[in-house]
Amino acid sequence: MYRVDQQDQVADYSSLGKDEVFRRRTLSPRRFKGLGGFATSWALYNYAPYIALYFGATIPVLGAVCAGVYGMLQFSESQIVNSIKIVKDGENSGKLLIKVGDSAFTSSEIIVDVKDV
Repeated sequence: MYRVDQQDQVADYSSLGKDEVFRRRTLSPRRFKGLGGFATSWALYNYAPYIALYFGATIPVLGAVCAGVYGMLQFSESQIVNSIKIVKDGENSGKLLIKVGDSAFTSSEIIVDVKDV
């Protein structure tokens, strides 16, 4: 059992970049739900004329808007740690570089001492 855990750990560390301690997956389950919401919104919008024959014109448009808002809420994450790296060069040598996601497309970097984490 111990050997299997070591092999899994080595496999996890092999996907990390140089000097990285931690890296978050790009497509988390929450973001996957957001993409599902966007896909549902697109499908409702594209098939709105066919759905409108059965339920009226308001229901497909309202459903597409609600699915789009749900997708945006699920896809946007803020204040989540994306990666942790060890700084090897420069004046901050030996400190940690933490990248924090401010939104779905922007992030900020924080340099901290190992004692402060």
